[in-house]
Amino acid sequence: MSKKQYQQGYPSDPATQDIVAKLAVDPKAVPHFTIHDGLLRFKNRIWLGSNSNLQQQVLSALLSSPVGGHSGFPVTYRRLKLLFA
Repeated sequence: MSKKQYQQGYPSDPATQDIVAKLAVDPKAVPHFTIHDGLLRFKNRIWLGSNSNLQQQVLSALLSSPVGGHSGFPVTYRRLKLLFA
């Protein structure tokens, strides 16, 4: 998925909008959140927020990739958790 696809999900999530607005004013305003290369991150993982459409796209992309494959739920969940919040 591209950076732009993640960014397009931000406006549909009011909580994410609030975090981005606070960080724009003060980069240390929200603990554990940063904006790096235009992507909102939580503890250095890409933030998906409550955007269920984006969450589904990420899951589908991981499952269809050679890295994700069909490793079962526990393995797939651990991979997702390492990369996304």
